[in-house]
Amino acid sequence: MENSMQKVNGAGKFGYLCGGLSYSMCLVIPTFLIYYSTESLGIAIGSVTLMMTLVKILDAVTDIISGMIIDKTNTKYGKARPWFLRASIPYAISIILLFAVPRNLGTIGQLIFMAIFYALSVSVFGTLIGVARYAIVPRMTNDKKEQGTLGALGDGIGVVFMGFAMAVTFTLVAKMGYSMTFGIYAIVALISGILCFLLTRERTEEISDAIEAKKTAQKTSLKEVFKTTFTNKYALLLLIVVTVQSTAAQAYAVSGTYFFTYVMGDVNLYSKAMTIALIGGIIGMFFCAAIIRKIGEKTLYIIGGVAAFICYILLLTRRDNVTLVVVVMGILMVFAQNFLCACFASFSSSAVLYGEAKTGVRAEGLTSSVINISIKAGTAIATAGVGFIMNRGGYVEGGVEQTEVAIQSICGASLYFPMIMFVAATLLVIFFYRIEKDLKKLKTQK
Repeated sequence: MENSMQKVNGAGKFGYLCGGLSYSMCLVIPTFLIYYSTESLGIAIGSVTLMMTLVKILDAVTDIISGMIIDKTNTKYGKARPWFLRASIPYAISIILLFAVPRNLGTIGQLIFMAIFYALSVSVFGTLIGVARYAIVPRMTNDKKEQGTLGALGDGIGVVFMGFAMAVTFTLVAKMGYSMTFGIYAIVALISGILCFLLTRERTEEISDAIEAKKTAQKTSLKEVFKTTFTNKYALLLLIVVTVQSTAAQAYAVSGTYFFTYVMGDVNLYSKAMTIALIGGIIGMFFCAAIIRKIGEKTLYIIGGVAAFICYILLLTRRDNVTLVVVVMGILMVFAQNFLCACFASFSSSAVLYGEAKTGVRAEGLTSSVINISIKAGTAIATAGVGFIMNRGGYVEGGVEQTEVAIQSICGASLYFPMIMFVAATLLVIFFYRIEKDLKKLKTQK
């Protein structure tokens, strides 16, 4: 029986990839919501980033609740899989309304309107999809190489879509407006979520899975599930690493539009850089899966972190070379997202295995929610950090000419801030991620 659980067929892998595509809207939304708010609605960047940061506090609750819900779910479709279907429709509706803010509400009314639908799209329904897509991996296969492949595909498609969105969104907005553009993105998210539900399988027999789930629910208390997760050193390491890296990646994404608009003088250069990222992301999505299978998630993560650091050094020292900046910014997106994010699913699955080996309790949902908590925390920190740095530098909304101090603050938000975070995350993995050694030690003790 166990051997039959090792391989995931092509339809299952494509379905999981669709789940990653659906969730990727949560990664795109903060980048364009800030720019939409400041440049289109004329709301102060400090007000927007404060609103988004406050909403993110909600995520600490919704991620844990989502993990608990998935752990306690018991249907003929499995535990995680049903939530791709259940959450997709309200998720899509929330995204559409988020970018259709009525202009006659006034600034306070607009911020409240955005806060409601930002919370629903990202913190509630997007969170359910996000936690489900990591929780389903160890239930689709026990094979670490297959898990690595799924992780590379699921996170890789997020990078590809993010590159695509950043390359074409401004062009689409100029032709159709924000409401229509994000309406199309919402439909893509809806269809992708449904396809993920239809094509993936939790590879256990339905009857035995239901019996096992009932027994587990009876034997394992909520307290034990929490203890398993939050006394698991790899779940905690996952929490810290993903938070720090997500801070770096989101700071890079959020501030990139401002960097090209005001520092490089042409926002269209951003689209060119993201076109390079899109092409590299498509290639990287497939290569990362093969690399993880060959060298493991830790080595791949270190390679990505070192490459990202080199890219930042080039950007800091050769900013006068426009072509180099465009190319390096595109390549940075590939390394910062493809190589690093591709490791998350493997990190999460390893944390689940470590927790089970240590305590006997298998908590896929709650352990997987750690990644979502971390991504949301990183987004909140990045949003607040970018807003604080640019606000302190005197950035003025609405496309006006910026002072030299404001320009330097934009550079600080888009270059120095994320570079420090990338370096920190890489060092944490280098010195503290020793999963194979620790799993062998636990087996020896038993």
